[in-house]
Amino acid sequence: MDSNFSELLNYLNEINQPHIIEEFHKHNNSDKFELKKQIDHLEKIYPGGIREYIKRAKILLENSKKNVNPYSSFTPSIPEGIDITVGDDQYFELESLGFEELSRSGFVLVAGGLGERLGYNDIKVGIQTDLISQRVFLKVYIDFLLAYEKRMRDKHSITDDNFHIPLCIMTSDDTHIKTLGLLEANNYFGFKKENLTIVKQEKVPALLDNDCKIALIKDTLLIDTKPHGHGDVHTLLYQNGVIENWQKQGKKWVVFFQDTNILVFNCLPSAIGVSKKNGYVINSITIPRKPGDNLGGICKLTNTENNKSITLNVEYNQLDSLLKDKWNPKGDILNEKGLSYFPGNTNVLVFELDSYQKTLEKTKGLMPEFVNPKYADESKTTFKSPTRLECMMQDYPQLLTENEKVGFTMYERWFCFSTCKNNLKDGIDRLKKGLLAETMFSCEQDIYQTNLIILRDVLGINEINKASEISENKVEVCGWDITFDPKIVILPEFAVTIKELKEKIKGKISITNRSVLILESYEGKIPSFTLDGFLRITKDMKLEENMNIENNTRCEFVKLNDGQGENFETIRGYRCNLIN
Repeated sequence: MDSNFSELLNYLNEINQPHIIEEFHKHNNSDKFELKKQIDHLEKIYPGGIREYIKRAKILLENSKKNVNPYSSFTPSIPEGIDITVGDDQYFELESLGFEELSRSGFVLVAGGLGERLGYNDIKVGIQTDLISQRVFLKVYIDFLLAYEKRMRDKHSITDDNFHIPLCIMTSDDTHIKTLGLLEANNYFGFKKENLTIVKQEKVPALLDNDCKIALIKDTLLIDTKPHGHGDVHTLLYQNGVIENWQKQGKKWVVFFQDTNILVFNCLPSAIGVSKKNGYVINSITIPRKPGDNLGGICKLTNTENNKSITLNVEYNQLDSLLKDKWNPKGDILNEKGLSYFPGNTNVLVFELDSYQKTLEKTKGLMPEFVNPKYADESKTTFKSPTRLECMMQDYPQLLTENEKVGFTMYERWFCFSTCKNNLKDGIDRLKKGLLAETMFSCEQDIYQTNLIILRDVLGINEINKASEISENKVEVCGWDITFDPKIVILPEFAVTIKELKEKIKGKISITNRSVLILESYEGKIPSFTLDGFLRITKDMKLEENMNIENNTRCEFVKLNDGQGENFETIRGYRCNLIN
């Protein structure tokens, strides 16, 4: 579209936007040029441009008005998948199988969110994961990828400077500049800049009514735009040639993970192993859920019209009614383990790369969309506020056309899933209701607790009791006592798999409740020792058999009063004091 305003007006007329034309004549040339520039941009970022967006919106809005059930032609059934017990023979077999595939894997971090809901005034990937190591989420993730790469080089004697494990980060308008700033300020956390791709999610026009009148920002000639959803990651990977490039590098797998799931890397090697062993082109990482849990369920859906099946996440507010209608009159019932037959979605996905690229070439990554308008009245014609089309990354299986194999891998929640999405007050209110807090303090608890369970219960190499009622182990947050177990931090440089931990720690470790143990790095195998205090095990340290390590250094969590603390501390409600 050139600078001729007559062409712009003709275009607005063609897409049936008379209200914008009327507003157009009230503004100066500068405003008109800005509108033209914005429209040109929207044309480029949405496959098919605004015309295609409006076309799709009209169909979805009409279906919404008529209360059309998107699953009306599908019959649900129990999906195919594997239930993993961490530490048994099957687990170690799959972990070893997937570990071998890490050299042929690429990783995609979906990081479009700010921490406003948490009370944090910056990007979520820039929050300190725990107050012991002070590592931010993004550093933890990059440290794992660098550790994977080092182990692949060592194991397979790779000397090619071009070999790397690539990372792609999807940002948004809200997070793009801040994410770049975080990376640049920390020298990309040691990651080679040329091995990192950043793609920015764009926004789509907001709509005023069922006729798809495009909303304008109040008192301006600019289109009001809203986020299109994290399903855009597939479109962006296609448009930027990311997967095609990884395919040329010989990569076989693509792993998608979310911005604040600090435990996700525990399960990834074995999950890739499941995909390899079972031939899954899509593998959803799941956790147990109970009927009624506010967590989407993975479900096999068979189209009664063509008998084709897909395995897909169904949102929790739609699952029970779907099951009652076509699976069991009682809906989402308990199985013999007291859980739902349909495991909970964590939005961590493992894709087989060749299949993925083939589908992207067919579809350009344009995802199935939905619309959720809030109607102004019973006529369902206009909306209380502008709406837009949205899409979700986990709906990708709907793009498959050849009945390719899709499955799930289920782990206990403690091992693979921790999320941070609530502020302190909301988190404490959830605890009072018997729900998970899902705050930054619970995320920190999860790190220490998971490492404790792995060392004590899975590997059986620790003698550690759960937290006792000593002051170092609890802190008051919003009138509620938060309790911590011994604070154990395991860095990727030390170990990236359970097998590696098992091989590196040969002795028995006894730790008191007040102790802090940081496994950073070590040459050789760690012998038996006892710890009462603070210990950071590093590369050059020498440990003797049956050492008794005792000191007065400890980390004490201290309640924050109003006005105290840095932002990464205030979203927890406490600070960490190192006491000698």
